[in-house]
Amino acid sequence: MLTRLTNAYAPYIDSAVLVLSVIAQILMMRRKLESWWVWLLVNTVAVPLYYSRGLHLTSILYVGFWINALVALRHWRNLMRVEAR
Repeated sequence: MLTRLTNAYAPYIDSAVLVLSVIAQILMMRRKLESWWVWLLVNTVAVPLYYSRGLHLTSILYVGFWINALVALRHWRNLMRVEAR
């Protein structure tokens, strides 16, 4: 749809960020550890995409989200180890 109706710079990558974000959110609501791996992927793709379009503040925000996802992954992993005992 973005390809046909807009002159978007990278419609497939932009769409992938959206779809993966929805998947990550659903996994997070189900309390799946894998959600944080998907968030890391989303943020890894989003940072260079937004930076290349001149959206430097947005790209910095996504770097913060990337750090948050990494910290959350480690935290959730530790919590799951404690619960398993």
